[in-house]
Parts: sequence; structure tokens; C-alpha cells
Amino acid sequence: ITSHTYENGKGIIVVTNSGLSTNRYIFRGKTNIKAVIMPENMSSIAANTFENCTNLEDIYIGKASVNSYAFSGCQNMKRFVVSSKNSSYDSRNNCNGLIRKSSNGLVFGWGCTTKIPEGVTQTHGGAYLGITTIKSVEFPTTLTKIGGDTFKNCTNLKELRFNRTT
Repeated sequence: ITSHTYENGKGIIVVTNSGLSTNRYIFRGKTNIKAVIMPENMSSIAANTFENCTNLEDIYIGKASVNSYAFSGCQNMKRFVVSSKNSSYDSRNNCNGLIRKSSNGLVFGWGCTTKIPEGVTQTHGGAYLGITTIKSVEFPTTLTKIGGDTFKNCTNLKELRFNRTT
């Protein structure tokens, strides 16, 4: 996939090829991208694919796997829709996050205030990397691990709330 093939001039990328993977860095730093629609059977989104696409607000993924850091620095994300046919990821409870089901781990988070849902046990490395809009995060009682670089360059982060029952 090349960045020039799918941009339609309105900041929307509609990927029409199926079964493909994105290349690492392919859309990195493209500030004109506002929305991305991936086909149901796209296989994977590589690390750093949309890194620092600071105006990216909406994304839809079908069954694709998502590598860590794929959306680092996407600080204006508003909606991340995951197909119900995706057996690997979800964005449960409107939590402003993408969760890998197999590890119950938060892969990517966004927003100003985020409450990570119960059941999530970890944040993967770089989950909030470069998200300067994040101000507070509330963790569930089920959290056991925070990955490296989770809050790196989150310059406006003021509050981390840990809920513990013990």
C-alpha cells in the first residue's frame, strides 16, 4: 500500500485492497489524514503506520491485527471502531482504547480523560506515547503491568488513579 494510492483529497483514506498489510511508517506524519477505513479482511497494521498523524480522528478496522506503536502520537483520535468480526481486538465500553483480547492488554489509548475498563490486565508499551491531550487515566483493579514508554511524551498528564480493593 502506498500513501498516494488511497488518499481522496478530503483527508479520508479508504483501503480497498484486501488481505494486505500496511508498511511501517507509510502514513507517518501525514497531518491531512482525518479518517481511515480498512477492509474487513486486511491482515495487519504495522508498527508506526500512522505515527504522528495528529489530525486522525476516526478509524475503522476489520479483522486486522494491530502492532504496538501503530498509532503513537495520534492525539486527536475520537473514535476507533473495531469490527465485531475481529477476534483479536475490541474497544469495549467506549473506553478510548484498543484492547488486545488475548492478553487483555491496552494497545493504544487516547482522549483527555480515560477510564480503562475492568478486565484489562496491562498496558502494552507505548499505549499513550505522544498523546499530549491526555490529562488523567483511571486504572482498573485488574491491572497488573504497565508497559515501557506507556506515558512517554504525555506532557499534559496530571493524574493516574489506581483502584485497589485490597
